Amino acid sequence: MDSGGIQKSLDWLIVLLGNPLLIPLYVGLMTAYITFMINRAQIRIARRKATFDVIINVEKTASYMLLNRRFSELRRSGGIKHICHPDTGTLHEDRTVLIEYLNHYEVVALGIRRKLLDPAVYRKWMGGAFVRDWNAAADFVERERWRLHSNIGRWRYDATTYENFEWLACLWSKDAVRLAKRRRPSQPAFEPDVVAGPDGAASTTG
Repeated sequence: MDSGGIQKSLDWLIVLLGNPLLIPLYVGLMTAYITFMINRAQIRIARRKATFDVIINVEKTASYMLLNRRFSELRRSGGIKHICHPDTGTLHEDRTVLIEYLNHYEVVALGIRRKLLDPAVYRKWMGGAFVRDWNAAADFVERERWRLHSNIGRWRYDATTYENFEWLACLWSKDAVRLAKRRRPSQPAFEPDVVAGPDGAASTTG
């Protein structure tokens, strides 16, 4: 655009800004913009507060730290996968610990996915451990996803089990295990512990 064109544009802008009929429009647009920016800042603050609440009020509690300690012991010993079909009282207890621990990660991931928690804050706090624990539990989750529907006598793979945990781990690391990319047979090569009844509800056996 030449200098003449630029001057014409500036002249039109001055005319528009000086038009009293358009002042309410300018005020409305400016008010909407300021309100939007304030609301966005408030939402960001609320997400951060909620994330810190999870860290302080959940992950710093004695009960959670016990879960974390037992999960770490199982992870280091390579004893997670076999818990899917426990055959002793100790294994039943460990399976409960494992499920509760993974459920916490699933809830956090769901909160981040639904934009209720701040991903940057939580990633800085637990990002490495989050991916590490997902990889450690991935084979267990794979087994948990199989359901035998007794009313039709057929195995089905339920990919929604811990799907948010998997989604966030894969989002944060290219080294995260991606169960969705694995080739699966029509039925598992093992006997999972969880069976779905006629209504599709899961129950635990063993």
